[in-house]
This record gives sequence, structure tokens and C-alpha cells, in this order.
Amino acid sequence: MKKSFSKITTGMKAITSTWKIKLLLLIGIMCLIVIAFRYSPFLFPIRAQDLEKNQFHSIKFYDRRGFLLQELLSADATRLVTVELDQVSPYFIKAIIAAEDKNFYHHHGLDYNAIARAIYHNLQAGKIVSGGSTITLQLARLLHPKPRTLLNKIREAYMAFRLEAGMDKSSILKAYINRLPMGGNLYGVDGASRAYFGVPASELTLAQASLLAAIPNSPNSLNPYHDLILLKKRQRIVLERMAKCGMISSSRVEGVLKEDIFLKPQMASFLAPHFIFQLARRLPQSAQTVRTTLDAELQKLLSEQITLVLNQLKPYHVTNAAAILLDNYTGDVLAYVGSADYFNNEHDGQIDGVQALRQPGSALKPFLYVLAMEEGFHPASLISDVPTHYTMPSGIYSPKNYSEPSVVPFASAKPWQILLTYRPSAYWPK
Repeated sequence: MKKSFSKITTGMKAITSTWKIKLLLLIGIMCLIVIAFRYSPFLFPIRAQDLEKNQFHSIKFYDRRGFLLQELLSADATRLVTVELDQVSPYFIKAIIAAEDKNFYHHHGLDYNAIARAIYHNLQAGKIVSGGSTITLQLARLLHPKPRTLLNKIREAYMAFRLEAGMDKSSILKAYINRLPMGGNLYGVDGASRAYFGVPASELTLAQASLLAAIPNSPNSLNPYHDLILLKKRQRIVLERMAKCGMISSSRVEGVLKEDIFLKPQMASFLAPHFIFQLARRLPQSAQTVRTTLDAELQKLLSEQITLVLNQLKPYHVTNAAAILLDNYTGDVLAYVGSADYFNNEHDGQIDGVQALRQPGSALKPFLYVLAMEEGFHPASLISDVPTHYTMPSGIYSPKNYSEPSVVPFASAKPWQILLTYRPSAYWPK
């Protein structure tokens, strides 16, 4: 009995010892992976010049007289203007750090305290209510945007370590603020500053800077042209964080929020977007300067006329319009307005009404009337309303109406009634 118990005990010890070895081996492998993940980026650093090599050049679009219409990135049709940190208002630098990464100067790519805090808050809420992204992590995502999966987040973290290994904080911050999504097709603080306020980034006031620093949190919904009220709420959060970090005094928050924000007229900073984007898709990647047939003054005039007409037609629930102005002699496109407001998602502003397919409707009636008159019809002509059948390329066409057959004068005839008498099949292209 003692021998059997001794064998069992020895066997249990052997099993326990084996599991201990396996566990220690697993822990050792995991430690090696963590160490490699954290320190191997020093072998493959990403430097500032590496980002410049991959930076897309811009394409400048001019009107027929040399007026600059738009400046877009060649790859994805977005506007990007690069500036140095000393060309940016200190207010914006402080605001973006307070809003996005208050510990930016005290971590090496990942803010472990912020990550732990985010996990705790998300578990408490039962859903994602906060994140632990740093400015370096966001830059990694901006450089290589991908769906937000766990695997991609791990890749972003590794790239953040590589960025920190090859660049100082100033270089990372410069690359970040010049790539920030700022609503619409705007990227970077200087492009947004000029588009929204008409001033360079160096001249931003605290009110303007804090408003711009609020946009990257959700560029689509916080576009100042779309929802300034929602953006002002986010601006309050930015200012309160600045005060909490000691960047401004708490007493300034309310005063800044009460300041009037004057936005630059939207069309002035976004001329002929449908035309430019359509043209950009057809250009080779090497294109840098494009002279178009557009006339900037006519473009503005046509846009203003559309806005005026829509205001007059508002009681009739007309919400959008499109127009194209051509030179009949040369065929040049002089003005091209795809919609009344490119940024108006409620009325499908980004859909190009000039190119969109639609029913011709009454647009064909004048041509039909003229063609009939050329055949000898006049306002006193009588047209018999009788069943008629035509052989068309698509089959038998039998136009009809819901009223009884009658004889109607030409002047009051409906287009389909003229069609019954004036045989279109005789003129159908063969």
C-alpha cells in the first residue's frame, strides 16, 4: 500500500514538474515576444525623411485665366498644405495636445495609463466610450489607414514604436498636424485655417484654434459648415482640457466660447468641386498643374444664381439644382455646378446633378412641337386622337391615354397626341 501511494505521489510530482516547465517556457516565450515587440523597432526606425518620400504631391487646378481653383492631393483628391511648427499658432499646438494626448511628451508611443483607464471605463459602461490612442498612434493610422480590428491595432502600436524610434517629438507632431482630417477634403491645420477662416495657421486666435482642434475627433459630423452647434460643444471640452492641463486659465473658457466665429464663405474656398474631382480621377499620377476651361467669375455667378433661384422655389419644396455653362462655338465648359451645396448631405450635395441620369420629362416637348410645325402643323390644326401602333427598335409602341378619343386643336394638343399624328418611326435612326 505504501509503495502504491509512493508511486502515485512520484507521478503527481513528475506531472506537476512537467507543467511547471511548460508554463515557465510559455512565460519565457511571451516575454521574448514582448521584448522583441517593444525594442525591435529601434532596428527599423521610421524617420522624418521616410515620410516625406511617401508624401503625395499636390495637383493645382487653374481656371482659363490662371486663377487657382483648387489644390488637391494626387492620390485621393484631398487638400494638403505642409507647414513647420513655428508657422502654427501656439494656441493650436496646445489645444490639439490637450484634446488628443495630454501626455504626448511623456510616453514613447503608447500611454499605458490611458489604455488602462479606457479599458476600465469601457468595461464599466459595457461598450466603447473612450480610447487610449496617442498622437503617435493616430499618426500611424493616418499614414496607413485600415479597418479598426485587433490585429490592425497591434500593427499600429508597432508602427508607433518605430516612429518614436526614428523621430523626435517635434517631428512627430509636425507630421501629425499636417495630416489631420479637418472635414470635407481638407487635411492639415494650415489648409483648414485658410479654408474656414481665411488666415494662415500662424494667426489663429484661441477661439479659432480650439475650434479647429475639436474637428479631428469626428471630421464628418464636426464640419463647421454642417453643424457649428455640435462643434461648439466639442470646443468646450477642448478648452476645459486646456484649462485642466494649465495651458490657459479656467476663467478664459466661457469668454472664448462666447466669441463670434466668422467662417469664410464656403463656395469661395471650394470652387467647382464636382468638376475638379471628376477631372482629377482622369489625370495621370504625375500631373502637377492643370489649366481648365472654367471661368472662375462665371462659376461664382452661376453658383449664386442657383442659390437665388432655390430660395425663390423653396415654398415649392425644390431643394437642389445643377447647371453647366458651355461655349457653343468651342464646346468649352465655362462653369459647372453639380449641386447647390456640395457639403449638404441632407439634399445629396455630393451627387453630381450634371452627370446624374434622369427622365427627360418636358425637356423634349419643345423639340416635338417644332418638328411638327416644320411638317406644316399650326395652332389651328386639328389632331385626331385615335389608337395607333408603331414598330420601333424595341418592339411595338402603342401610345394611349385614359380619355375617350377626340379631335383636339394643335395648340392644346398633348405631346403624345402630336406623336400619334406625326409618325416618329419615319425619322428613327436605322
